[in-house]
Amino acid sequence: MKTKQEIVAIDKKFISALDQVKLAAKELGIRPNSDSGICKLIYPSSRSVISTVRSEKNHIPHVALINFAKLYNVNMNYFYFDDVPFTFDFKNLVPKTNNQKSKHLNLKDIIPKDSQTLFSPVNDSLAKYFKLESMINEHVESLDKQTQASFYNIIHIIQFDNTIKIENLEKIISDSNNEINELKNQLLSQAEKVSKAQENENEALKKYIHKLED
Repeated sequence: MKTKQEIVAIDKKFISALDQVKLAAKELGIRPNSDSGICKLIYPSSRSVISTVRSEKNHIPHVALINFAKLYNVNMNYFYFDDVPFTFDFKNLVPKTNNQKSKHLNLKDIIPKDSQTLFSPVNDSLAKYFKLESMINEHVESLDKQTQASFYNIIHIIQFDNTIKIENLEKIISDSNNEINELKNQLLSQAEKVSKAQENENEALKKYIHKLED
């Protein structure tokens, strides 16, 4: 059984984790991004439980802790051990099909429609919280069959183009490595020659000094 001090430490870790999740959700425009909204998902029987934990009137129920960890893919050991880092994502909030009624996040609500916003630094963090495969599947399921085929063709072209670019980049890196190795060998050879010349000069100087002493 855990001590009161250990339970309080778990409460503090939960609040810290919750605040990080809320901050990321607000930056990405993801809901829920409030105490009451998240509480509704992890502990629906009491929407005020988080506020009571914040005010230190109550402790976070273990069921709510487990549900929070499942929802945001958090390692439960984070709450119990100090050497476990806190990591999370929003992958469980992505609905599997467009036809499925869900209270969770819809990708259409978070992906900006204009390209300038889509490629902004803020939305670069989408990749941190969502799998590209999930986003592609979500989009494909909203298309008709003919459009799906065209979309997959575009994806294949992009993949092929990226493969060619990667191969070219690898060749450039390989050529650069060869040039670097060649330059390194030249420098080593030159250093050996300089060292040998210095040894010869030292030897000649010793002989000269020896003659002077005689």
